[in-house]
Amino acid sequence: MATLAPNGNDLYVIDANATLLKSIDGGTTWQQLAQQLYQSTGIAIDPSNSANIYVLDGAGVQRSADGGVTFTTVAPAPRPGATPGIRVQSIAVDSTGALYLSAPAQNQIFVSADGGATLKPLPQLLHVLGLMAVGGKVFAGLTTPSVPFVVKLDPSASKILYSTFLGGTFSDGLNGIAVDAQGEAVLTGYTFSPDFPVTATVANPASPGKNDGFVAKLRADGTHLFFSTLLGASKSVSSSGVAVDSSGAVYVTGQTSAPDFPITPGVVQPALPSAACPRSQSNFSVTPNTGTYAFVTKLPPDGSAPAYSTFLTQVWKHRSGSGRRSGGRGDYRRLHHLTRLPNLFQYVPAGISRTNKSAHSSQPLRCRVHYKGESRRRQSDRKQLIWAAVI
Repeated sequence: MATLAPNGNDLYVIDANATLLKSIDGGTTWQQLAQQLYQSTGIAIDPSNSANIYVLDGAGVQRSADGGVTFTTVAPAPRPGATPGIRVQSIAVDSTGALYLSAPAQNQIFVSADGGATLKPLPQLLHVLGLMAVGGKVFAGLTTPSVPFVVKLDPSASKILYSTFLGGTFSDGLNGIAVDAQGEAVLTGYTFSPDFPVTATVANPASPGKNDGFVAKLRADGTHLFFSTLLGASKSVSSSGVAVDSSGAVYVTGQTSAPDFPITPGVVQPALPSAACPRSQSNFSVTPNTGTYAFVTKLPPDGSAPAYSTFLTQVWKHRSGSGRRSGGRGDYRRLHHLTRLPNLFQYVPAGISRTNKSAHSSQPLRCRVHYKGESRRRQSDRKQLIWAAVI
């Protein structure tokens, strides 16, 4: 790790022994300064006072006020069991002596005018890669946020009928598309953008640190949004599959890490399982997994309040040999493509026969599932892997 001081003459190096060295004659001779600067990734010299030197190392951001002889920690790195710190990726100092820290994990840049004693966050930026001081000014490197797009081609694929973006100023993604009988496209995905285009006010808007799922419907010529709404909660939500029925109703599925994801009354799974499903002894190892939860939501053709919204998830994780099936995320994968659901499996509540599904709302749920078109032995294996219910 090395840097040239703003005066264009003094060279600073941190060697393999974690020692800071300084040369004022182009590297012919070296002065040994502070030691034990382990895992160093950055050095910054104050242009207004060369005695102020900052080093970014494994302990955090270190500051020296005596030209690098001694250092004190001004921004400690996060450590388990300790006071939360800032995970700094790069540092820079401008011509006034202000210190800048980039923290990509928080999508944030911090600035200090008092040598790191206090840090002020600047307006949030997404995907901050690093900082660099040039000519007394500090520049930030960012990645360009992704923006979803939709393109409609004519039947011969030789002409673009329309092409449009659909997103905000932060990173968004498109995960699914379905087209109704009128040629109107229904889109679903995720957004980090507080300014994502919506046609109705949402209760839990997206932010650079929390994504929401979105559902939007485009007119057949791509010139107008019939509706655009968010599926949000206190934690991240991502919509990953969409389907449209003959009436124009929209079905969306995906995953969320939020237990307060909005659920409608009277649905098959209004709350998350509190414990893993009971099961008989087998060769599978079972580990609870409650990190992500699958959901299914039905919207009316105009995209207004959901007709229903339910969790559809479990808390099992299974492993057998080199293969793996997981609950939580596993449920999300099985629900990834809604249009395939009827051909894959059907759900049966505990204690209800396959011909008496009307009573499902009053029955308890348990780990049981019937798969269509599979052998009896395979069905038996599947019953041990996931629980499910009729929707």
